[in-house]
Amino acid sequence: LMNGNANRSGGGSAVPYLATNRKLKNKVRVELVPACEKSLGIRNKIVQVVTTEPENAKKYSWRRNRQHGALDKWECMRWPLDLGGESKGAVEVVACPLKHRVDCWGYVVRELDQPGKMDPQRVKALGLPRGPILKTLKNGQPVQCPDTDRWIKPEEVLGPNLPGRKVVILGDTCDNRWIAQNARGADVVVHEATFTNDMRERALIAGHSTAGMAGNFAKYVDAGSLILTHFSARFEDTDSQWEELRRTNAKGKLKDLMQASRASEIGSINTLKKQAAAKFGKESVFAAEDLMVYCVEKKDPHNSQVPSHVFPRHLDSLL
Repeated sequence: LMNGNANRSGGGSAVPYLATNRKLKNKVRVELVPACEKSLGIRNKIVQVVTTEPENAKKYSWRRNRQHGALDKWECMRWPLDLGGESKGAVEVVACPLKHRVDCWGYVVRELDQPGKMDPQRVKALGLPRGPILKTLKNGQPVQCPDTDRWIKPEEVLGPNLPGRKVVILGDTCDNRWIAQNARGADVVVHEATFTNDMRERALIAGHSTAGMAGNFAKYVDAGSLILTHFSARFEDTDSQWEELRRTNAKGKLKDLMQASRASEIGSINTLKKQAAAKFGKESVFAAEDLMVYCVEKKDPHNSQVPSHVFPRHLDSLL
């Protein structure tokens, strides 16, 4: 998005293109809306540093360095996207710098709230004709009924607004405070969990996070669910190993099985999930897996404060 279309974002007209997923056999027409002036200004800072002073290019992502025109660590880039088609609305993508040994970014993908469904019976009772007048109401503007000269407010014919979802996807980081403001109220946060809590010092040196740090961030932004990623190679998924052990040793002693379980728990991804959940204060913590898709359900328009339900689905089941 930044490299391919940012140079064309200052023109004022949208740039349409067709995005195709061959496996899922779906096509979505995406219309790129020009970015705001502040976003372009921030991008120009990055381009200036990278092109004219490559030796200082790595400083722009999170360090404040006015001498070299570096990016302010509190600034972010905001890119609105109009998906059109069945989505009938816009998606806003906010990119914020994260602290890591190299340049890394976090992204907040937010659906904008959409007007509620129109009640056709209410429209008929008010004597409103079909046509542009209904579209004006749908856009949140009052209209004057041509038959009665009465002004009709949108809430008289529209149901509750359809709340948009918010997904936060973070890259490698040991400090993500700069994206927290935009991430607040996320339905789901995707956060790295490279180390266990007892390895916090090593995590900070390496520019990574512990499972507890991921849980703390999800709690701080009041997220609905947390998906952990970027596990160290020292951790294994022992759930399947435990099932196999229990199957092959079904007639063995319970004591032996419990000892094997405790031994495997030391280096398991399940440990990371438990540590993150303890800090998060919620049980809706998932460990990312290959070929796993996490579905974020639409919110209830009558109870928009409740986060979207998140559940995993294997990619094979969607093909």
